[in-house]
Amino acid sequence: TTSIMMTLGCPFSCDFCSRPIFGNRYRRRNRDLVFDEIEDIGHLGYDSLWIADDNFTLDFTYLEEFCRRITGRKMEWSCLSRVTGIDEDIARLMKESGCRRVHLGLETGNQDTLQLMKKQASLEEGQNAVHLFHKAGIEVAAFFIVGYPGETVSSIEDTFRYALELPLDYISFNVPFPLPGSQLFE
Repeated sequence: TTSIMMTLGCPFSCDFCSRPIFGNRYRRRNRDLVFDEIEDIGHLGYDSLWIADDNFTLDFTYLEEFCRRITGRKMEWSCLSRVTGIDEDIARLMKESGCRRVHLGLETGNQDTLQLMKKQASLEEGQNAVHLFHKAGIEVAAFFIVGYPGETVSSIEDTFRYALELPLDYISFNVPFPLPGSQLFE
């Protein structure tokens, strides 16, 4: 496995995120240049990609074109994804094109805490995305933050319960880390 980036930046404003490197403007690399790079990666003997973009699945047109072009190249891939906007067709297309695993920043199992984090996603959207990817046969990994400023013991318990009720293949619980440049740091 080797990593590649195809999109840069994030238009969202999650409280815990720092965007000093790629900024808040979402940009896509030229697909032809991306596939030239993937071709080179294949010639070097790699058969799996880690798509390290924070928001690879944000632009469904870009994602669909990627899936069409990577199909048949004998290259598996994994990526990070937002939970918003995912539907059965997208999940199935991702699987058919070689997607092996999706990592989701679910962050919490409590809607009030999601709002504290300024996540701009709901628990239901997270649950829906997990089920859609799982149903499509894609492994699902999830990141959670526990001990966020403003959380309660009850909301942390909600997070553990939420994580354990979902069909997740991998779960990562982390404490909030105040990255320089983030609102949490300030």
